[in-house]
Amino acid sequence: MFANVVGKRELPRLDREAAAWSYRIPTPGLKVVDGQVRASLEIPGFVVRYTTDGTEPTPTSPEARGPMPASPQLRVAAFDTTGRKGHTARLTAR
Repeated sequence: MFANVVGKRELPRLDREAAAWSYRIPTPGLKVVDGQVRASLEIPGFVVRYTTDGTEPTPTSPEARGPMPASPQLRVAAFDTTGRKGHTARLTAR
């Protein structure tokens, strides 16, 4: 409950009203299930975007709304309401 309030209400308010306050955008966690990659975040309220060509995700990259194709070139990052990007997550070989 607390994480939902912070992620969906308070962080967007900070983006609008207090641009001088900078906070850490969480790095997405990635998990491969049946050849598809699922992304998750610690805090809701961010947009998760990805690329499959090895380039860094941008605010105009496709939004991850479900499973993504597993690829060694997959890059995933979360963005706040202003388009500011957190750290990029990549698949690693095990």
